[in-house]
Amino acid sequence: MDGRGAVGAAWMVSAGAGSGDATSTDTGAVGLAVQRALGRADVVFVDAGQIPPNAPQTSEPRREAVGAADGVLGAVAAQLPPTARLMVLSVVPPGTAWHLEPVVVVGPGVPHGYVDSPSTRRLGLVTLTDVAPEIVRSVGATPPAAMIGRPFRYRPANPSLDRLAGLDRDGRARATSYFPIALGFVVLHGVVYLLAAWVLARRRGAGRIITVVRYGLLAIAAFPVATFLLRIVPPASWHGWGWLAFVGLDAALVAAAARARFHVLASLFVLSALTVVVLVADVATGARLQVNSILGYSPLTADRFYGIGGTALGVLVASTLVATTIYVDWSRRRRDALRWVGAAFLVVVVVAGASVLGAKVGSILTMVPVFVVTLAALAGVRLSWRTIAVAVGVTIAVLAIAGAVELLRPAATRSHLGELVGSGASSGGGSVVTVILRKASTDVRVFLETVWSWLALIVTLFLAYLLVRDHRFLRLLPHGSPLRVGALALVGAGVLGLLVNDTGIIITSLVLVYLGPFLGLLALDAADRRQDVSAPTDSLRPAMTLAAGSPGP
Repeated sequence: MDGRGAVGAAWMVSAGAGSGDATSTDTGAVGLAVQRALGRADVVFVDAGQIPPNAPQTSEPRREAVGAADGVLGAVAAQLPPTARLMVLSVVPPGTAWHLEPVVVVGPGVPHGYVDSPSTRRLGLVTLTDVAPEIVRSVGATPPAAMIGRPFRYRPANPSLDRLAGLDRDGRARATSYFPIALGFVVLHGVVYLLAAWVLARRRGAGRIITVVRYGLLAIAAFPVATFLLRIVPPASWHGWGWLAFVGLDAALVAAAARARFHVLASLFVLSALTVVVLVADVATGARLQVNSILGYSPLTADRFYGIGGTALGVLVASTLVATTIYVDWSRRRRDALRWVGAAFLVVVVVAGASVLGAKVGSILTMVPVFVVTLAALAGVRLSWRTIAVAVGVTIAVLAIAGAVELLRPAATRSHLGELVGSGASSGGGSVVTVILRKASTDVRVFLETVWSWLALIVTLFLAYLLVRDHRFLRLLPHGSPLRVGALALVGAGVLGLLVNDTGIIITSLVLVYLGPFLGLLALDAADRRQDVSAPTDSLRPAMTLAAGSPGP
């Protein structure tokens, strides 16, 4: 290539009313301008104008704007030499609502099929930040390492426009239902925990209400897995009635889990274990349930496109801790149970943190230290600075291994960890500091803006009430019991998740989604026994209640 493609190799041609000072609606004039620009630059940008954002789909101004843009595109295509590559894209949606916008690329080396990029790892999906690296590569240069985004990848196939349109429809359906469902979940928390506090404050006559509150706590714990299971059916296909299907699914999960009676927390164990299985299986098979789910991520928000998201990370770490500690508390063979727990921790960390699976650096930083300390505590090792040092050392070792594996991969296919390690080495650690500062500012912004902060406040107030009622939780969580270890591990995961992830308070809130029912069900069972409510009146209570720390059958 010549020097024109390396520095200042761009020329701007404007067309359409309102697109710039040098505008033209004459396709002949546009074609001539493009022809002249191609003689002076390797890259030519053509602004075809903008469709009026508030014009209805069938309005005459919109039709005229679309027709004008189509005419400009035809004039540009007619002037391109056989060696040129044409890229058509829109940088803003043609209206007030956000949508995925079409991207079309034609020219030498571009097969008929889909376009994607390592930034998204999703067939047919690219980001605006990928456009600049693709342009740089198309003129024969190498995109700078500091450039955000990755060059396009082209996949030969028979592309389905319905599939691409469905991705946009599902994103819109998720966007319109996210806040109402999240707000309803927060309201459910307020109602359930207010009733729970009222029941626990009474000494008599709350037997039936205890059952209602128990079901409410289980409905809270079933919420996360229900959001992912509901995603098996595309969100847009519910036509606005997804919330009703969600309520039905949540109720069905609670009804099924309530049949388990081998432990006082048996129902919570079933829901937590199911959540772990669903998330691990989903992430290991492409994370399809993550896309456009309520607790996943959406291409419209562009916070993440592949692997496991921050919200799902909070759900996975909490449900894993709840399921494993209940299992150890119930199990008769502690040593065998600890082996299974260690294996479960290993699988969850690999699935969530591996670059080809969950690809979430925050998973390693959150899970590994908490899991190491939890496993040691379950094995009877007292918490000390030595235990914490071992957990930190294991975390550093896992990060080092993951980073080394990433550096062995081509730069274009590396995950966020690979980018951070590579850029950190070249910048002397400056990029690491930038990432830390960005995470801190994001945590503050998320805390102030998200509805999930209210959920964290509600559960924290209820836990404070329990702490005052049961000094240091000694009755609910005796010293040395696996359930006490689990509760403390959940607190640690919530705090650490807040500090090391962009999602911030949302991860902490989703950890509290499990910690609240975990302690609430134990407190209700203790109150139920104190009031001498007969077992047949409560279908959720086992025929023989197991005390915390007692062996299972």
